[in-house]
Amino acid sequence: EHMNHGQRNTGRHRTPAAKAQMKIDCVAKSQMLLPISGLTSKRRRRCGMVMYAFCFTAVSWNLISTNTITSESTESVASQSNLFLCREDGNGIAPSYQVCNGLANQLFGHAAYISRSIQTQSSWIRIPDVFIANGEQNEFDAKLGLLNLFPNKNNSVPLNAIFDSQQLIHMIGEHGTNACFVPYDKVVSIGHDTNECPWLNELKQSDDELTLEVLNAIKPSISFSRVIENTIGNLMDHLSSSNLSLSDGICLHHRNGDDWRGHCRVWPGNNCLESENRPVGDLVYERIPSEYKKKWVYYISDEEPSEKLLLQFEGHGLKLIHRDKHQILQDEDLHRFLKVDGVGPVLRRKYRDIFAAVDFSVCSRIDSFIGNSVSTFSDLQIAKRGGSNSSWYNSRSIPLSDFFGVYYLPIVYTYTELSQKLGKSPLEASILSARRVFGLGIEIHVIYHGSDDINFLRWLKSHSIIVHKHKPAWSSMVDTMRQNDQAASQSHSLSHGGNYLRTWQKIDIPLFIDAEYALFLDADTIICDRFTLAEFGSEITRGIALSNAYSEAQLQPSSARVALMNIPKLRQTHDAFIRFIEEHATMKEDFLMGPSDQGAYLDFYGNKDSSASNFLGPKFNSKCIGQG
Repeated sequence: EHMNHGQRNTGRHRTPAAKAQMKIDCVAKSQMLLPISGLTSKRRRRCGMVMYAFCFTAVSWNLISTNTITSESTESVASQSNLFLCREDGNGIAPSYQVCNGLANQLFGHAAYISRSIQTQSSWIRIPDVFIANGEQNEFDAKLGLLNLFPNKNNSVPLNAIFDSQQLIHMIGEHGTNACFVPYDKVVSIGHDTNECPWLNELKQSDDELTLEVLNAIKPSISFSRVIENTIGNLMDHLSSSNLSLSDGICLHHRNGDDWRGHCRVWPGNNCLESENRPVGDLVYERIPSEYKKKWVYYISDEEPSEKLLLQFEGHGLKLIHRDKHQILQDEDLHRFLKVDGVGPVLRRKYRDIFAAVDFSVCSRIDSFIGNSVSTFSDLQIAKRGGSNSSWYNSRSIPLSDFFGVYYLPIVYTYTELSQKLGKSPLEASILSARRVFGLGIEIHVIYHGSDDINFLRWLKSHSIIVHKHKPAWSSMVDTMRQNDQAASQSHSLSHGGNYLRTWQKIDIPLFIDAEYALFLDADTIICDRFTLAEFGSEITRGIALSNAYSEAQLQPSSARVALMNIPKLRQTHDAFIRFIEEHATMKEDFLMGPSDQGAYLDFYGNKDSSASNFLGPKFNSKCIGQG
């Protein structure tokens, strides 16, 4: 009745009697919508709020439900029950948006369009019930670039066969918006006269946190989950046979196929392939904190790992595991799910992005992730992890961060119980400012020296701070430097041995932090506003970026009280950096470009490799100075 007026009808303005009747109707029609018996007790309690909206939607918007969907042109992939389908009216039916290309592009497209529709309070979201099973982009146009690939009967299956349609519908309904699925046959019959698939533009305009919420609501279907769980079980069996555990591993997404290298040849950025053209095994090894060793790598790539690559990783003490080479994903599981026969490259090519979806889900269960930040598959994995334990072997920026502002950096502090007690209060204030701005959305680390201050350690834990026990091997060397440091002797703060040690603790940050970049903050720093990786641009430092603590007009690095760190680069050069500091301590030589730790950083990284030492703008190091 309200559809003709373009209103969203969720029953909000119904009388109590009408609502009660609709609630009865909801239960009466439960077999058409969502079986009440299948709800957990928590979800049953929400039936009057959430289920009521869906029941009323089904009555007023003429939705229909089906228990099976098959596609004659896609080898009859098994589908999930209770899919909410849009019913065709006299004007036909069309999806609210279209999807294109591979797994990650499709999921970003769904999430961005749905998020935007919720934001703009669209009366209706018509989701295309299609998943492109092979979204590999091979065609290139001189003017348009790499051409988008759209769904058709030969390259796709129903979306609900792969992902849980009910969970997605529920999530949208909780935001007060109605949604249904345009049937598969309708979607694949739509022609595409242009190459336009503007999911990236929609992503930029959408609310970042809401888009991430939609992404997290897109979960594997029941039938597809069986394939994933069997694969994870096979991986666990393989690990246990070698006395390994899931926590010992890394998921590596390595783009090295011919199509990717062709893409990189026309890519306008600076980081499409392996960083500095170095072997990927070396790059992965440098992304493992030495304090938290790893033993194996789940290898996701465009092709099976070669014997040369296996030996390369073995040289770093890492066992490489591949889904096909080590029979982690069994053909029989896919045959049962896809309802097809056949094995080998032909099957894997035809269902390329279904294999990618299995890999993505397995990868999500593994503690650490290393990917390629130009690949949207990697970007999606990093985003869903909240940036936790994530890095990328191509280094530098995440290009998608300009469109999707959820890529946060971990914040790192240092602390020693040997420092003056007054230093604890500024650290607490700084941590509280970070939590006020970011909430629990970012990781905050403290490199902590000592173990006696139980109350402070308890306070850090209560604020979800990750504490790393620090026992610096170089503490006696630094104390010798303090005694010979004229600048330190004239400083009320640095003349104290504990305070001086604390300023040097940052040189060991790369030994503990599992990230591509981290922002070090001194204890007296207050965070005023939110920032993401995008703030640092595509030319983000290859080593370390420092600001200027003395004048905002001087655009030269001089202070290490706030430092943006390329963790793998600093880990790669850590031993050489320590030797460099030891030489100055032994020779009682001052650093040329400044006192103490900041002089060491500037001398070592600035003089040896000018591109590894950069200026960090005044936005990240402003001082409040009173006048009068």
